[in-house]
Amino acid sequence: MKWLGIALAIGTLVLTLILCGGNQRLITPEAPRGGLSLQFPESPGEARRIITSWQALDELGHAKAHIHLDFLFIPFYSGLMIFACLALRSPTCRRFAVPGAIIAAAAGAFDVLEDLGMLSLIDCVENGVTVTPWLTTVVYASAFSKFALLLLTVIAVVALALCRAINRPRSSSR
Repeated sequence: MKWLGIALAIGTLVLTLILCGGNQRLITPEAPRGGLSLQFPESPGEARRIITSWQALDELGHAKAHIHLDFLFIPFYSGLMIFACLALRSPTCRRFAVPGAIIAAAAGAFDVLEDLGMLSLIDCVENGVTVTPWLTTVVYASAFSKFALLLLTVIAVVALALCRAINRPRSSSR
């Protein structure tokens, strides 16, 4: 079981580094945060401007590959958070374990929805189809929900770790 946690941590770290490095190619004046800019489009026009800026640099294929790689990243980071929540549970600290694990899984689900939405945005622009407000709203709301749930998961992991440390049996020294 310990090896699962190590594998998830290594996979999460490696994919984080790859995604962060690849994101640099997607930074443009229209997308100052690279791929993260498309996660929070405030309007269909903004989403279109971000995507066309990548088209102009011939980086649209890279943007799609970046999103596809995120699909691989999702089970690693959400799996790591689920593993951490369940591994840190103890008889005195189980209150946050299962809810934390469920919240981590929900964050991963919102990330899948966000990625599907971003791929749909790119397809709309590539094929000359109108980008609708509902699609940008789905992408924005999914990204916001994902990050909010990840924050709650991190809080649960920290609470479990602190609870476990506080309630650890003390060895008696004479």
